[in-house]
Amino acid sequence: MPKAAKAPQPLPAGNKIKNKELLERRQQQISEAAMKLFAQNGYHNTSVRDIARLSNISTGSVYDYVKSKEDILFLVSQKFFATLKENVEKTLRGLDDPLMKLKATIEATLTVIDNFQEYVLITYRESKHFKKQDLIGIFQQESFFIDNFMKIFKEGNEKGVFRVNDPLLVANFLTMMTHSWALKRYSLKEYSLFRFKEMLIDFVMQGLIGQGTSMQELGTEKIVR
Repeated sequence: MPKAAKAPQPLPAGNKIKNKELLERRQQQISEAAMKLFAQNGYHNTSVRDIARLSNISTGSVYDYVKSKEDILFLVSQKFFATLKENVEKTLRGLDDPLMKLKATIEATLTVIDNFQEYVLITYRESKHFKKQDLIGIFQQESFFIDNFMKIFKEGNEKGVFRVNDPLLVANFLTMMTHSWALKRYSLKEYSLFRFKEMLIDFVMQGLIGQGTSMQELGTEKIVR
């Protein structure tokens, strides 16, 4: 089972910035500007100077808050995962029914992915540029969502709501399905976010509690070729 995700931490900026609130505010400005530019121009074609200009911070001052362009890319990932974790935890408060928890988690995840479409695309396209330690950090953050799906499946199994013998595999399926809202936007232009949520939730629910060949079966059978 994946290790529990650690809460994202601000990147170190040497000893120049003592004010934590200012540090976090400036890093947020930088990451928001970077996300727009990376999505528009690509990682390689975006310079720190470009990011500084859009974030209204001088190029020299940017290095008071980050050490490199790679750090800026990691800042974007931290913002995404922090927002996603907060939204999922908030939407699950007070829910007891595993089916409602699963539905709420899918809806909350898709809402955040819709707001961070550029980031999701950047992560899949530019992950090779992350430093190894940062990439490990991203995997740890993602494990929060895998673990959360698995926890819901386990609870649902125990209550007899659904039967998933391979929660890890199905949890990874769901993660990729939610990411597809950003990754497949070029072929989903005719669909609204509401419609996509509706169709995905229906598909998942039918797979877990419906009839015939289902995602449940895909997650519980070991197919050997």
